[in-house]
Amino acid sequence: MNSPRHLKWIVFGAFVGFGASFIFGDLITLPLDLYYLIYFAIVAIFFTVYIKKTQLDLREWFSRRLLWGILLGLIFGALMVKNVLLRPETEKFTGPCLAWLIFWRGLIYGAMDGFLLSVFPWMVTWRAFDVERNHWGGK
Repeated sequence: MNSPRHLKWIVFGAFVGFGASFIFGDLITLPLDLYYLIYFAIVAIFFTVYIKKTQLDLREWFSRRLLWGILLGLIFGALMVKNVLLRPETEKFTGPCLAWLIFWRGLIYGAMDGFLLSVFPWMVTWRAFDVERNHWGGK
């Protein structure tokens, strides 16, 4: 399924991500951690549908790009840390609550949001234009 028509998945992803945020974060205004749980589930279901419908072999896809993924992840991660440190201080948490928030809001929600907003559009575009077989100059 490598063709520019594959780009429709970016539009679907935008509807899923922004739609879930709007409905459960703005219209219904759920408690933050419950919102994250629902958002996580919706995005995970969307990714599962994408993987199945497009017959993406995740193991092969990520193993071929692991080094670049780690390198770029570290670079963008450092930029995100800088961005967070420049923002005003938030409520202070300690102990198990802090550990939970780092895990749930930082790692789980952060990874899911990062995948939807950064990795997914890049992956879909890469696959749509079949960059593996067609070099960039031919695009």
